[in-house]
Amino acid sequence: MVETNSRRGQKILWKKGVALEGPDLDKMLGGLRDHGGDGIHFSKVGLKVYGEAWAEKVGSWLEKELIVK
Repeated sequence: MVETNSRRGQKILWKKGVALEGPDLDKMLGGLRDHGGDGIHFSKVGLKVYGEAWAEKVGSWLEKELIVK
């Protein structure tokens, strides 16, 4: 995948701690997209995978944040 200015900008924000890295939704292709994989929106299966990917990222962050220091 070609790195775009947007992706480079996101990486800078992650490194600075301004934003947290989420799942790479651009890698969700094929049957995870509508219109037989040709669409830009997620299919029903894609929405489930989308939610799971975000839950994993947010869950990992929450586990770290909720540890009593």
